[in-house]
Amino acid sequence: MNINISLDNERHTDLKIIQSYYSSKTGAKISQAQALRRLLYETANLIRNTGETYPNRDWTFENQEDEAHRQHEKSKKGAVHEGK
Repeated sequence: MNINISLDNERHTDLKIIQSYYSSKTGAKISQAQALRRLLYETANLIRNTGETYPNRDWTFENQEDEAHRQHEKSKKGAVHEGK
């Protein structure tokens, strides 16, 4: 299966960091696709085996940020419907 997704510049920079990390750990040049496959596999295994991506993570900030984005999108839609 192939998945095509667009990445903003910050996520593309993150991918390059991950690619560099795996390349340095393996001693071989890892492509961005290979880096993503490894990251997905390792993250899935962590979740499968521990139920977490890392122990004791506090999700409060992420949840608040997601809620703020939902509220912002909701207010934008309301403004469009009201003709603003």
